[in-house]
Amino acid sequence: MSSRTADKIVDELQKIWNKLIELEGRVKKLEGKMPKCDCGSEEFLKGPRGGMSINIKCMKCGATYNYYPGFLIEKLSEGKK
Repeated sequence: MSSRTADKIVDELQKIWNKLIELEGRVKKLEGKMPKCDCGSEEFLKGPRGGMSINIKCMKCGATYNYYPGFLIEKLSEGKK
């Protein structure tokens, strides 16, 4: 395999990897299960997780929460008003 072919493969794999990261970073709205932010938004970015909890950030105002799916949501910081 030539180095140019290998470089093309690496570039394509990097694009795929970046797309997977982008998709993984979004928490999809789950009917009746995803919380609403104080600003009314139901769209969140997913952050670090540990055990059962997931850190999420409101895409609209930036408020952050510690979310235990199906159990509890704990506000960590206020968003922009």
